[in-house]
Amino acid sequence: MKLYIYFAMLLSCGMVILTGCKDNDSENEILVVESFHNKFSSSDFNGIYIDLVSKEFKKSMTKSDYLNLMKKNRELLGKYQYGRLLKNDQIKVLIGENKTTISYHSTYNNYELNEFFVIKKKAIRVKYPK
Repeated sequence: MKLYIYFAMLLSCGMVILTGCKDNDSENEILVVESFHNKFSSSDFNGIYIDLVSKEFKKSMTKSDYLNLMKKNRELLGKYQYGRLLKNDQIKVLIGENKTTISYHSTYNNYELNEFFVIKKKAIRVKYPK
């Protein structure tokens, strides 16, 4: 019986945390995706690398390899035409990073595909006076 009570308490706490995860910043994350698509269509891969790529991703691939990969993708896909938001999930954790995952069905000149974006929110550091 105690197990069921603990489970019910855990479940209700989890529902409160999930309800508290709602955030109205999803427009900002969608603007990041739109910025990516605009820069991709104009072949501004250096702008994508500087403005949008995370430092963790930059550690995994050299800048020249990234630029070459994006050039090949652009040649294969063509220009971005339009997209449709499939899913937008905000993931908040008590310790760590706040992330938003966005799924788009995108249409390019040569292909249609589903794209998956993970957008990390930058932490705001507050200094308290001593």
